[in-house]
Amino acid sequence: MTKKLLLLSSLFVLGLGLTACNRPAADPCTPEDLEPPTITLPGHYYHVGTAPTIGSLTPEFFQWEFAPDCTPEHFKIKFSPDRHFGSARSGMTDGELTWPPTGATYPQMPLEPATEYFWNVRGWTDGVNGPESETRVFFTGPLCSSAGELGPPELLSPDPGEIISELYAELHYQVGEPKCVPETYLIDLQTDPTFSGANLLTSYGIPGTYVLTDELTDCTTYYWRVAPLYGGEQGPFSETRAFNVSVSPDCPMVSAIPDLVVDTSIMSLMCDPEDLTPPELLWPPHNSQVGMAEGPPQFIPAEFFQWSPINCFPDKYKLRFSHDPDWGIARAGTTDGEIIWPSPDAEFPQVGMEPATEYFWNVRAWTDGVNGPDSPTWTFFTGPMCDVPADLAAPELIEPDDGAHRIGVGLGLDEHGDVIGA
Repeated sequence: MTKKLLLLSSLFVLGLGLTACNRPAADPCTPEDLEPPTITLPGHYYHVGTAPTIGSLTPEFFQWEFAPDCTPEHFKIKFSPDRHFGSARSGMTDGELTWPPTGATYPQMPLEPATEYFWNVRGWTDGVNGPESETRVFFTGPLCSSAGELGPPELLSPDPGEIISELYAELHYQVGEPKCVPETYLIDLQTDPTFSGANLLTSYGIPGTYVLTDELTDCTTYYWRVAPLYGGEQGPFSETRAFNVSVSPDCPMVSAIPDLVVDTSIMSLMCDPEDLTPPELLWPPHNSQVGMAEGPPQFIPAEFFQWSPINCFPDKYKLRFSHDPDWGIARAGTTDGEIIWPSPDAEFPQVGMEPATEYFWNVRAWTDGVNGPDSPTWTFFTGPMCDVPADLAAPELIEPDDGAHRIGVGLGLDEHGDVIGA
């Protein structure tokens, strides 16, 4: 009886083996078969160390599973240091569940050190993309080994002075120099520009490089900075940035200049003409709405325009602003090296602005009769805002004239872009 059972068992196993050997390969998937793959490696919040190195990407670094009993024409992988997959890198397989292939030529789109990456994968058949897998996060090395290695993080977004049209903000930053991954970060978010108030956030439990805030207060300016943490010790803070939450159309426009935390440290070395670089604009924020201060419509508050110093001391900074993007009939201001205009002791009105007008402005440094390069041009709008549809009026067309043939450029500026007679 035992021999019969052994014989039957052997035949059963052999039958299974033959069946497996004769089982056809998985059929090609149709678009309806496509499901989200399941990521296996690198796992969520996995630290991959220093391999892959800067110069190569380990074969079969990305791995996943696919549940349906069919094979797509391709799997498509994408990965990026931006969780929204801006500037994403990508790879593709012919149905294999790993990438890059073992026989690939290296380097294979190498990763950067001390960086957080987001990645996902999807199937593709007959020109149709299947649903994406869940997005997973991993970190490259090296890890920081002491608090002494911590450097100030680099802030990415929001941009300085950006206007947020939601009650939540995504704060995005990255490892600065020297490049090593800390244990976590302290994100300091306050409505007090001196950071002497209550922090609305705390440390982030993982070394992630973005955080979503809790619900914010509408019509409010927020200030934020980030510091790395290791072993309970805090590293240096990043620069400070400000952003504005403006959801309701009833939010008052920016009518007061905030106490921006501006790095005013500049080298004592006087600029030579070849040292001149474009200043970085700070205030008023790009595309912002600014209220008209008390006084006549042409009144400009002291320190209304603000920018960062360049890395040497120029003879002057030269500012211009105009309601014409081609700088026709531009107005101008000049400082003796200060990074604000008008100065607090200036007599007012200071070449005024009109209500309900869009203005363009930029700044350049000037030394020994030589103009440095212009900063980027920013724009802002003066008030008042329309309260109800009944306030709306038909726009007034300015140029070109009806039937005109326009020749030439804007008026009022010389060949260097300076206001004639200024």
